[in-house]
Amino acid sequence: LNTDYTALSKNPLNPFLNRPIQSVLPPGSTFKIVTAIAALEENKIDENSHFPCYGSLKVGNIRFRCNTRNGHGLLNVEEAIQYSCNVFFFETAKILGGTLLKKWAENFGLGKTTDAGLIYEKKGNFPESRSISQTINLSIGQGAMLVTPIQMTKMISMIANGGWYTKPHILRKISDYKGNILTNNNYELIEKIDISEKNMNIIKHSLRRVVTNGTARKIGLKELRVAGKTGTTQTARENENHAWFVGYAPFEKPKYCFVVVVEHTEGHGAEIAGPIVKELLTQIGI
Repeated sequence: LNTDYTALSKNPLNPFLNRPIQSVLPPGSTFKIVTAIAALEENKIDENSHFPCYGSLKVGNIRFRCNTRNGHGLLNVEEAIQYSCNVFFFETAKILGGTLLKKWAENFGLGKTTDAGLIYEKKGNFPESRSISQTINLSIGQGAMLVTPIQMTKMISMIANGGWYTKPHILRKISDYKGNILTNNNYELIEKIDISEKNMNIIKHSLRRVVTNGTARKIGLKELRVAGKTGTTQTARENENHAWFVGYAPFEKPKYCFVVVVEHTEGHGAEIAGPIVKELLTQIGI
């Protein structure tokens, strides 16, 4: 047993890491949900704001690239989320600024533990932005930002719940052999962040469009009535990414939220994490 423990403790895949609460990773394009809400709520953009995407945006001496070489053309916020257009969010970041972006990240609980009752939960990190270049990177979930999967689950659950936060629990209840309830973790609505119904609906419909006609359209989640956002983040290793998919289902009356992240893969969020989402939701009978 000691030999097994020694071997596992030295395994580079870190099998002892409690990934939902301790794996800290950049969220990539899944964070665009927060950027969009921040800009909408702070009246920096609205549903009629359009920015052109020609494949990249030059700010100072730095060229920030989109995920499509030839660009997406003229987009509003719903289309930008649907196609995960980086340039739209670069332009949004320029007028939003780092202070407001950090404010809304913190509103969704990023950079703080979720207090789910599990020890050694990591806080992650949402840094102060000291330049427009940093703000641009943060707006698409890159840079020095680090989140845990459970933090992103909290974020997407707040979208599904219309702004309400429900504290996560591992156990629903504990009872003794006589049936007396010793611990009862009811799923209470703890607090609500102030987001207008109009802006919330813009985001919700955008997340549905991701699945029906956007970056996740080829996975087969449309019939499962999923709404969600894909994300792909670069790593220090060449040709390796972290593949994300966050969302909820059913779209009309959410019952389940999910976050799937696959570390160090050559693929992208939709193609790698998407099929796992489909398998999970099929198993529970969505």
